[in-house]
Amino acid sequence: MQKEVREAFRIRFKWTVLEYAKVCHTVTKACREFEVPRSTFYNWKRAFDKEGKAGLARKKPKSYSNFLLRLQFFLSRICKGN
Repeated sequence: MQKEVREAFRIRFKWTVLEYAKVCHTVTKACREFEVPRSTFYNWKRAFDKEGKAGLARKKPKSYSNFLLRLQFFLSRICKGN
């Protein structure tokens, strides 16, 4: 399955859980039904309230190469004793 399709399914699932909670008027029931932790539900709700459906999309992870550059810089500072 292509990345875009998987991401669309993820967004749809999150949106469905949020809508189900609205319809049944209880977060606990929605979370049990969809096997989603309540903390995750509230993270999704906060993102949805702030940005709409776009908020439910995964955020791009930080570049791995950026991490390696920062690690290299940090280690060089330690080795120099600064």
